[in-house]
Amino acid sequence: MAAAMHDELMGRRLAVALTPAWGRHEGRSLRIVEDWNPGWYREFCAAYPAGRSRPRRRRKADTAIKRSHTLRALAEIAGGRCESVYAQRLLPVVVAQAERRMVQVERPYVWPQELAELIPV
Repeated sequence: MAAAMHDELMGRRLAVALTPAWGRHEGRSLRIVEDWNPGWYREFCAAYPAGRSRPRRRRKADTAIKRSHTLRALAEIAGGRCESVYAQRLLPVVVAQAERRMVQVERPYVWPQELAELIPV
């Protein structure tokens, strides 16, 4: 599951394009979202705010999560380890994502051996 999430995060990221405006705003441009980050990644980022004393302008992300660290933690979990702080934070998200997909498929999900050893019983 962690490997699939890693591939999903590598393949999807927030992409915004400019398109010409119409009507009374003609001559200007509008920002249009072409692609989003995966939903589980957006939830993960929202769970860890940056905690700045002076917050950034709202249009910028205000999270303590870094994409590169998340990718590294997903690779660590897929490899059967859960030692870094990021991997420990991310493991419940991986488990929840696996459970969501299990419900969507409506068949028993067999935990991969590398995750079965990491999940506390």
